[in-house]
Amino acid sequence: MCIRDRYMGNIYNNLGAVYSYKCDYENTMKNFKCALKIHFTNNGKEDMNATQLYYNIGATYLIFGKNHEAEAYISKAISICTKLKQVDCILLARYHYYLGKALANLRRYNKAIKSLETALKMYLSKPQGNEEAIAELRKSLNELYTLV
Repeated sequence: MCIRDRYMGNIYNNLGAVYSYKCDYENTMKNFKCALKIHFTNNGKEDMNATQLYYNIGATYLIFGKNHEAEAYISKAISICTKLKQVDCILLARYHYYLGKALANLRRYNKAIKSLETALKMYLSKPQGNEEAIAELRKSLNELYTLV
């Protein structure tokens, strides 16, 4: 049962992260969803905290292989970020990267390529410290280009 306290959403989000680190994805999902519920019960706003929660849930669905659900949650995170217009482009790049992975798993290659190209462009705008992500994106894109 979720406790509806102002700070409990953060606690459940952190618990979800701990369970994710331990590869206990069932408890990861349970805690992330509880955090999202608490966030909207107490705050009601689509803000940066909400985007992180939507992303966390989407990324966990991706681990489960539930790509349609991953797409829905990560797309919601991207949509909110786009509305807010105050987002760190590296955070948004990560969201696009994971959306691209879900779309590729769904064999929607053209949309996956578009999302991954968006992520790559954002990472290239701040390459220092993002070299590994850039290399992984280039590799993923090259694989997808051969499929279309």
